[in-house]
Amino acid sequence: MPSQKNDRNKQPGGEAAKRYQAVQEMTSNGEYTVSETAQAAGISRQAYYKWLNRRLSLREQQEREVLEEI
Repeated sequence: MPSQKNDRNKQPGGEAAKRYQAVQEMTSNGEYTVSETAQAAGISRQAYYKWLNRRLSLREQQEREVLEEI
């Protein structure tokens, strides 16, 4: 039986996604490196870049379209 923690981290809005978003925000201005922030967030650089370059789900695409219309 899979643990709840693993299930939660695989969801688009799960804890891991929040960590990736935090790394993205902190590195966007160039003040911190991906290595520094990923280590602090407890994720690997490889996992961060995989998340960054992922394909958006149909739901995420639809949400972006709605936000653009608003």
